[in-house]
Amino acid sequence: MKYIVLIWLVIPTLMNAQSLSELIDFALPNNKIVQSKLLTQNAKLKDVESSKNAYYPTVDAGGFYQNLNSRTPGMAGDVYSGYAKVGVDLYDGERKQNIIEKNRALLNASKYGTLSYKKSLQLDIVNDFFNIQSAKETLKALANKKRQLKAELSRVKKFYEVGSATKDEVDKLQAALSNSIYQIDSVKFQLLSLKQILSIKIGKPVKNLVNSTIIEPKNIQNF
Repeated sequence: MKYIVLIWLVIPTLMNAQSLSELIDFALPNNKIVQSKLLTQNAKLKDVESSKNAYYPTVDAGGFYQNLNSRTPGMAGDVYSGYAKVGVDLYDGERKQNIIEKNRALLNASKYGTLSYKKSLQLDIVNDFFNIQSAKETLKALANKKRQLKAELSRVKKFYEVGSATKDEVDKLQAALSNSIYQIDSVKFQLLSLKQILSIKIGKPVKNLVNSTIIEPKNIQNF
């Protein structure tokens, strides 16, 4: 029965665990800054399309209607009129083309900025991920050290009670234990801060993380 209970306790933890690749895959479309940059990039694309439309002929059309209460032999009661005007710029000194090129350059700069930030975001997530894993390992080591110090302090106190140890020895162990507790609290706070920072970058809370490794890419493309 104990084994069954342990299985049921472990399975939910594993199901909720997040790997490094899962964090990165979720962050790229959900990070607020990435979303903002993509909106800016889309706006720049619309600017390019709009500047291209300036080459098309312009058409201006309209109509007029007037109703007169009384008709006369020389004037009808209802008057209709309309007009249409087509305009084409034969030469504008390359002004429109320069606007298109400028908007294309701004679009390319926006694309580069988005891609650059995505690469930077991935590196930040990797660093945060392994800093969290490192802090967790440090916490385990400190917890083990705390257990050893508590056991040693308990043993030395017994010796002190029978006169086989000095008060100085007890005080030193007590100070070491207190320092160990302080270090544990400090690492716990660091771990909490790292998870909160990573949560902001990803766009969702970070809970359980599974161990991951980095495989060196074979094909690297410059951007």
